Amino acid sequence: MRYGHFHSIETREFLASLLDIYHIFFGSPREAPNRSVQSNTVTQIHVTPKDTNNSQVVNTKDLDKDNSTADSALYDQVILTTGSGALLSDLALPRIHQFTVPPSVTVGVVNLYYSNPNLLPVSGFGYLIPQSIPFEQNPELALGVVFDSDAVQGQDSVPGTKLTVMLGGHWWNSFSSPPSEEQCLDMARSLLKRHLRIQDEPVATNVVVQKHCIPQYPVGYRKNVLAPIHEALLKEYQGRLKVCGSRFHGVGVNDCIRAAADIAETASGPEWREKTGLERFAKAQEWATLQPSKMPEDVRN
Repeated sequence: MRYGHFHSIETREFLASLLDIYHIFFGSPREAPNRSVQSNTVTQIHVTPKDTNNSQVVNTKDLDKDNSTADSALYDQVILTTGSGALLSDLALPRIHQFTVPPSVTVGVVNLYYSNPNLLPVSGFGYLIPQSIPFEQNPELALGVVFDSDAVQGQDSVPGTKLTVMLGGHWWNSFSSPPSEEQCLDMARSLLKRHLRIQDEPVATNVVVQKHCIPQYPVGYRKNVLAPIHEALLKEYQGRLKVCGSRFHGVGVNDCIRAAADIAETASGPEWREKTGLERFAKAQEWATLQPSKMPEDVRN
């Protein structure tokens, strides 16, 4: 990972894109004697009575093999990182079922590459489109545009302009199905033409409709949902079942990486039986007041 600065904003980038994470999991560490990575499997967690067993039974079934039997294993600790929250919802815990797990929205991500390196009328990281913008000014229901050529520099082998247009999100909640990839591309080009006066034909495009990819935290999620889930998990499992990921700790890549590092340290620490991954949400949130006169000048401006 490389760190960079864009004016007063710090940026982080993967030198080989998010494939860096993939190679970490499916490269040589996959063969480590104390680590096993299983892909395309169905996982079930059997709740063991706290007064009879201190381990969790995990069953996995390989979906690539027809009629395969489930393999069972015992673990002192299990960490759930599933984004859908399905495993957490399936657990027979009445105290957890009463809490609302936030819904996730679908986002259309459109990447466009133009051969003209001087296509953008302005330089910057990009922009987001607030909900206050009326529909007449945002008929594509876009969320924002990232100027990838400016935000992430030094990765390209040829000159040009790269842009990412994000569509949908909460705007698509009332749709029976999201727009097609072709429709997303047309909407992205229409948006760029109206906002940035870009009329060039893109040399290459890539469109992905990411279904249910970003959890939407409601107001009070920390106090009303995460704190009670922590108490329920701790009472039922005494630290043997922990949770981590975008469903709980933030939806960004940086959030997930930080949460993963924290939960790994917690799981290997001496007080792991008192941790669930959500313990910080059980504490009252502290706020600090910063006087504008004490803020750095570039932040004030």
